[in-house]
Amino acid sequence: MSRGKHIITITATDKDKYSTTKTIEVSTMAPANIVLESATANSGTVQLQWQKYTLPDFKRYEVIRSSSKDIEGQVIASFNSVNTVNYTDSLPPLTSELYYYIRVSNTDEQTRNSNKIKVTEPAGKIYYYTITDAVHHPTEPIIYIVDNALLKLRAINYITQTEINSISLDVTVGKIDIGDNGYGLEIYVLNNNGFIKIYNASTLNLVTSINTGLATKCVATNGHGYLVASVMPSPWWEQPVRTYSRSTGINISGNGDFEGDYIRFIPNTDNLISISTGVSPVDMEYFELDDTGKILLHKDDSYHGDHPLDPYIFRISSNGEFVVTGNVGAVYSASSTMIYKGMIDRGSLYFSDFAFSKDGNTIYAGTSNRTSLQIINYPELTRNNEILLKGYPKFLFYFNGEIISISKTSLTTDNYAIESIKIE
Repeated sequence: MSRGKHIITITATDKDKYSTTKTIEVSTMAPANIVLESATANSGTVQLQWQKYTLPDFKRYEVIRSSSKDIEGQVIASFNSVNTVNYTDSLPPLTSELYYYIRVSNTDEQTRNSNKIKVTEPAGKIYYYTITDAVHHPTEPIIYIVDNALLKLRAINYITQTEINSISLDVTVGKIDIGDNGYGLEIYVLNNNGFIKIYNASTLNLVTSINTGLATKCVATNGHGYLVASVMPSPWWEQPVRTYSRSTGINISGNGDFEGDYIRFIPNTDNLISISTGVSPVDMEYFELDDTGKILLHKDDSYHGDHPLDPYIFRISSNGEFVVTGNVGAVYSASSTMIYKGMIDRGSLYFSDFAFSKDGNTIYAGTSNRTSLQIINYPELTRNNEILLKGYPKFLFYFNGEIISISKTSLTTDNYAIESIKIE
């Protein structure tokens, strides 16, 4: 058959002399075979290698990614050099599997597809958990997550992408914390039954418990030998923020105005900021403590609802200068004055969590309606760039020059993956 396009007509006739005709177009102008040799997931990327096209009619390679082996995929890269035979997909979506193939085009504008290769979990391991809280190990790539749906505390090494330990919880728990108060690294897990349970961070063995006697919503520590708990007294104004000795479990001190606050230590101090969960308008409070856990000073913010506050999206900068809170990114001074400084420039974006550069002068704002980290200058509160992620960030941590994101795989599911983004 000569080079070009040919029309072939095929007619089939049965014994009763009924017939049907089929016309097909056959081209002898198509490119030669192209072979995708490998497609390998590697640290959140997919590395592809294919055989070099050897005929002189080469025009273009296209790298195609598909969610199914039976459907047409999306072109994610294109190359005009015949010598380019590898590609790394640096932002594959967070999904259970993908298919990759190569399409080669020739100078006659004809194409041929290679074989398809399936890649399992191309962007990294997916965790089918309901994650309600998380803390990061201070020196190792380990995240401890609360899975309240299955009543589990889980330890995950996100470098090896393995769950290295887990324990069952008696009841659903609130905001946990991690620290070393002279007994090695520990996880502090509270519950509505009136206990703070203390687990060894390496083994997740239960070490001891502190009895608060009240439903407890949040616990925080700075490693100075005491814990701070937000409890639910009756009446609610009876010292809802209380401190406890780690060694004896004895109540040291108490203060505060509102039950069930979410509390955080200002880094490298014995001072706290809390945001209320059960009153309207939402309120912010400041506490000064001594190094034994005794509360020396308590102050309310002066705004009482004039500016946004959200206890569920609430971080204090690594340099201890400011608080950032809420899906609109409201910023306050992390001091007894709690001065409102403004809101982050965000356009139509909404925030889910915040992390900070080592010096605290850059805010990394995770977005709930875009797979991104927004890079924010402080104190200007202006966006100067963004980093695209594979998923929607839910919890953020700074660790060893990277931002670690626990990311939702989609807006409509509770499946998660852990992403590492180098920033330094």
